Amino acid sequence: MRMLLRFMLLLAFALHAGAGDAPSKKAMPKTWAKDKPGEKLEGRWPAHTPVMPTKRTGTIAFGDWVDDKEVTYKLSARLSFLVLKDNGDGWVRIFDGRNAGWVRKDELVPEADAMEYWEKVIEADPKSAWAYCSRGKWRHLASKSDDAVADYTEAIRIDPKLTEAYLHRGSLQKVRSKAIADFDELIRIDPKCADAYFRRGLERSLNKESDKALSDLSESIRLDPSNVDAILCRGYEHADRCRYEKALIDFEEVLKLDPENADALCARGDMRAVGKDYDKAIADYNAAIEIRPDHARTFAYRGGIWSRKKEFAKALADCEEAIRLDPKEPNSYINRGFTRFEMKEYEKAIADYETALKLDPKSASAFGNKSLTLVKLKKPAEALELLEKAIQLDPAPWMHRDHALFLATYPDAKFRDGRKAVEAAKLAFEKKGKNADWEFFAALAAAYAETGDFDLAMAEQKKAIADEHIHPTDKKEMVARLELFRAKKPYRDE
Repeated sequence: MRMLLRFMLLLAFALHAGAGDAPSKKAMPKTWAKDKPGEKLEGRWPAHTPVMPTKRTGTIAFGDWVDDKEVTYKLSARLSFLVLKDNGDGWVRIFDGRNAGWVRKDELVPEADAMEYWEKVIEADPKSAWAYCSRGKWRHLASKSDDAVADYTEAIRIDPKLTEAYLHRGSLQKVRSKAIADFDELIRIDPKCADAYFRRGLERSLNKESDKALSDLSESIRLDPSNVDAILCRGYEHADRCRYEKALIDFEEVLKLDPENADALCARGDMRAVGKDYDKAIADYNAAIEIRPDHARTFAYRGGIWSRKKEFAKALADCEEAIRLDPKEPNSYINRGFTRFEMKEYEKAIADYETALKLDPKSASAFGNKSLTLVKLKKPAEALELLEKAIQLDPAPWMHRDHALFLATYPDAKFRDGRKAVEAAKLAFEKKGKNADWEFFAALAAAYAETGDFDLAMAEQKKAIADEHIHPTDKKEMVARLELFRAKKPYRDE
């Protein structure tokens, strides 16, 4: 999940709530423009033209007609907006990242012309903080990060209360403490800036300050209940802490606000997969792919679910499509490796995990899955070393579970330790909570059997067999293990 949060942090264009002064009554039009379909006027901006504001966003009137009533919106602090329609009468309909509405055309400039426009403004007025901030936004969009930071810094020097400059400079800071400092100052200036809490929450999440991150994200949502990015990221943070029910609530809320949010559909699919509701998970992934057919991660995760359902041909097809879409996404190789592991193609699985580790040398998932494959290849010492490394990087419940299973079931006695296996299995349950499934019960059962406590082993094994989501193939194996425990024999992963 932290990988997703890192991805969200890089989305500088996803800023929603506006920063700056509120529109004055004088700036508000007496009535919003209305759509004039069918008119063919020269000089209009084509649909999807990216545009930037020529004034502080907080001073630009932005609104629409909803059910024949005029509605006013707060224009977002996003770097640029998209034109939906140019009426040709001085009004332009735009999408600001959250709302669609009308703005006067003379308060916008096409992104393609913005650099020249702001250069002229700066030349005419070298003390215009907004001009430097706006040129910084253009450079930001052009991926000229250092130049953009320099412009934002100059804007702040001229006007230390220019909130948008702190917001955007913070998103480009290469040092996390500097980013947080920018958001801290923005919040000091404007304690009601939802985006400042959102961005600081992301930084704190990446810094593994989970409690502070959740606090910031929740405050952002309180200030702006319709900020889908903040709700989505809070859901990711809950999921990262195995609070799956809370995560699911957040993802559901995003989908109420934005039914075609592919990220939320994919994330809800993840939560349904955690709950072993594989058919609904696949339905969510299908819907996400329908909206964003170029999203590699969704194909990769759907592939992982097909593997769980033992539909390996579909799993491989999805993982390979994910790799074709984005050959630098490590999760695609990890999930293909998992599929190959399930198919007992262990050498091919190892190759996929190694590719994933080249792309992300700190991927705990790749280390953990590679470790399990090395167990099957009878390389226990290397497997144990990798599994312990994975646990250090990310002590996820499944890693403790598989650590317990290894310590309880490896054929060579020098690698077994029943007491430590029980401890690891109980830690896995502690971290997983009530979402623990049959694999966790089976690991604890094997651990008890290794200590010679076959009554407890049988009790846990029966819970594994009773899991309504267990696949028939796995259930058959669990029944066979139960018979071993009844015969006072431990299970060995031969």
